[in-house]
Amino acid sequence: MNLQNNKLNEIGHMLAHDKHTNPNVDPEKESVIDREMTKLNQNLFERNDGLTDKEFVEKAVKESPTAEHWKSNYNALSTWCIQIPKEFSGSYEEKNEIFKEMVNFTADRYGRDNIVSAWTHFDEVRNREGIEKENGKSLIPLKEREHCQDHIHIRYVPRTEDGRISTKEVTPRKELRDYQREMQQHLREKFPEHAHELNFLNGATKDKSKDLARQAQLNHEKNLEEKEQLKQELEREQRRNERALDKKEKDIEKKQEKVDKNIEILNKNKEVIDQTREAAERIKDIRVVYFEMPTPIEKGFHKGFYTKEQVEELTKEINKAREQARTIEQGREIKSLDERLQENSKKANENVKDKTIDRLREENERLKTYEKDHNFCIWLDKNYNVKDIKKEYERQEKEHEKELTHTRTHTQDRER
Repeated sequence: MNLQNNKLNEIGHMLAHDKHTNPNVDPEKESVIDREMTKLNQNLFERNDGLTDKEFVEKAVKESPTAEHWKSNYNALSTWCIQIPKEFSGSYEEKNEIFKEMVNFTADRYGRDNIVSAWTHFDEVRNREGIEKENGKSLIPLKEREHCQDHIHIRYVPRTEDGRISTKEVTPRKELRDYQREMQQHLREKFPEHAHELNFLNGATKDKSKDLARQAQLNHEKNLEEKEQLKQELEREQRRNERALDKKEKDIEKKQEKVDKNIEILNKNKEVIDQTREAAERIKDIRVVYFEMPTPIEKGFHKGFYTKEQVEELTKEINKAREQARTIEQGREIKSLDERLQENSKKANENVKDKTIDRLREENERLKTYEKDHNFCIWLDKNYNVKDIKKEYERQEKEHEKELTHTRTHTQDRER
């Protein structure tokens, strides 16, 4: 039991081949078809719309809401290929009854209006490679060769409820497992006399689930290691940030101490500043009284006179005023620098805090995902036996490879 999806440009030859009635096929090249058995094939889902299978699929694509954006690599047709188990002992009629129930089950699941066809094949021969030939003709008659398992191709358009065509939405990975299990359970209930023979879960599905479980377990362990590494990295980064913040705080404290000392000095020198202001006023008065130039008389200038003591006192006051002005200016620069440092430190702390919160949120989301994967692994371990399923899966893989080789050889012979 397997599902195949096909693009629109691939379905023409495949749909035409379903009937196995092409008259232009060379019997020697078409050696995989036993023509005497072809009459047993039939289509168990006949439509009454007057369209060919290909026209039906093309019409569904055109009526899709996304037809304007349709691309050539989009899948337009899905096919469930289901084989009757080897151990089934029923007759041809009983096989057809089982096939009809498969069609009804699929139509109810994906929509009866979306079913394209349901062809049964009783005439396919398994071996094409390794058959001895003489003068280009097979030595082993078709009747003596091993026939393939009787099977049915249920083809349908994977259409969603809103009319879009999407294999990802109609048949996701979970649907592949559910369809096979529910199909098997449904057939066993419908045909209880053959329930022990209707084994469609051939091990591949179970083994794939186990492989997924194992892979999920490995991913979980890997994620735990990554989580631990990320946690250690975050802790190291946090310690680095804390050390950087401590250093900045110490630098700010030192600068704050300098500012406080300068403010204290300014407060202590308040009297000196006041005296400087008074001296400046006195200098202004002195300049007005003693340094005003007289009007010129005749050809010479008459200059004013002042004592030596007055000059010395004036010079001292000026020097004191200059020193106090320098001290005040330095205090202002230090205060401005301290404000800028505090602002930059605040921004740095906010950036570190925001980044830490974002990373913690991401880690929380990842932990939720890890928890889901872990629960899924526990469920799978409880419900399946890994060793038995793995052996069955390897056996099924070998059979699948033989079928693929058989199909490729058949296609090459037809092309020749």
